[in-house]
Amino acid sequence: MLDRKLMAVIEKTFGDNYFKKYTEKFETRLMVQKVLYILTHSQASKKIKFPYRWTFYLHGPYSSEIAHMIYYIAELEKSERGEFEELTSEETKIIEIFKEFRNKLIHICKPENLTGKHFEMLATLIYIANQVGDKFKDLERSFKTHKEDLFQDIGKKKFKTFYDALKSFQYIKAK
Repeated sequence: MLDRKLMAVIEKTFGDNYFKKYTEKFETRLMVQKVLYILTHSQASKKIKFPYRWTFYLHGPYSSEIAHMIYYIAELEKSERGEFEELTSEETKIIEIFKEFRNKLIHICKPENLTGKHFEMLATLIYIANQVGDKFKDLERSFKTHKEDLFQDIGKKKFKTFYDALKSFQYIKAK
């Protein structure tokens, strides 16, 4: 069965062309998976709800069910997909807030681009925060344990800046 809500969330967040890009580029698959995790598993009081299961995988939180659904959607011609499910005003607001967050991250990353590895870090931080809490030192230590190469690649300063951005948008909350 086609998940029209998932179609609507992806289209509203990324644009319709991401269905095709998803099948073609690993970077796009990584980014879409991590953004969907952020939208569904952050500590914000309002989040988008999907019935899909997530596991912690090589590049952070991952849902094989979502991957299969997006591949299925991408295989259909646009005319075969039909209409997207209408998102609630709350779900639309959640996506708009995420877009503000993404714009802040784009500004933080200049002059380099915001990439899948940045979203991998963000989704992994949320995943870990849901396990160990939101204290920076605890998150940093746990993140280094699970993702040492990514931590080195991102750097401590940018890691802290992204952590602060997650907190300022309440994707990670102080307990």
